[in-house]
Parts: sequence; C-alpha cells; structure tokens
Amino acid sequence: MNKGVFYIAFGDNFIKELLISAESVKKHNPDLPIAVFSDKPINSDLIDTWFPIQVNHLRPKVDYIHLAPFEQTIFLDTDTIVDHDITEMFGILDKYDFAICHDLARKRVNVSNLIPEYKEIPYAFSEVNPGVMVFKKTQPVLDFFKLWKEHFYKYFNRWPYEQPTCRLELWKSDLNFYILHV
Repeated sequence: MNKGVFYIAFGDNFIKELLISAESVKKHNPDLPIAVFSDKPINSDLIDTWFPIQVNHLRPKVDYIHLAPFEQTIFLDTDTIVDHDITEMFGILDKYDFAICHDLARKRVNVSNLIPEYKEIPYAFSEVNPGVMVFKKTQPVLDFFKLWKEHFYKYFNRWPYEQPTCRLELWKSDLNFYILHV
C-alpha cells in the first residue's frame, strides 16, 4: 500500500475514539485506506487493515510506529478529528521525509529536571505533538523512530510520555523534517 492513515489503539475507550476519528477521516477522504494496530480486533467498514499488537504501557506508538504498512503515512492519535481533506499532507513529503505537529509547550521545567538531554535543547526549539505526523518510510525516518523508542525507554521511569523524547530525538537527528501548523 502506498498511502494511508495509520492508528495505534488499545482498550475499549481508545478504540471508540479511533472509530469516531476514522469516521471523520472517511467523511472527507473516502478513498484513503486506514490501517489500525490494536490489542483486539475491530469490526468496522471504516478500517481497511487491522494488525494485532501487545500493549505494555500507555504510549505504544513508540513500539509500533515504524511498522506502518504504507510507504507514505499519516499517523493520527485516536482523539484526532479531521474536518477537511487531509491528502494534501502527503505533498509535504515531496520535500521532507517527515512532518509533525507543533506543540504549544516549549521547554518544560519539570521535564528538564528529569531528562538532562532535554534540558540542553534551546527553548526556541518547541515541543512537537506526535499525535499528528506524516512520513515516508525511509531509512532516516526508521532510524529516527528507533532512537526515539530507545530514548523513550531510557527515561520511561522518569517520564512515561512520548513528547519530550520525540523533541529530544528530533533535536539530535539530521532528519529532514517540517513542523505542521494544523
């Protein structure tokens, strides 16, 4: 499959959210395939492909994002509602390998105290929101995902959320990326 939307979900509540989000995707993008990784089967006409996963913590995207089944992927968290055609996001990949949403957080003091590498990043380099990403399945992107996962687990006992380590890895990487303002 060349292009599509990818979700990672687990548990009844996140799966309910996913179905609402997927419905919003299909409303504006009826031909865009949707693939889901989840801990239980999802029987819905909205989902084109389903893969089973095991979930060990609240942020399984770091474990499975690299397995996206598309060459070009729009990744959405389950709480994302789409209100227009999102296929234009793939156009970003004509110039960049990876794009991710801007986050309003800059440099959180509480995280800086827990993750020394995070503290070294300039304040001007904002956090990002990995709840909306678009990427090509290239080696630099796969390398980024691998290192993000490593940093996530390195600091998991201090901060079990993925945003700070995503910011950290973007700062350290040479990844050709763009910040989305959606």
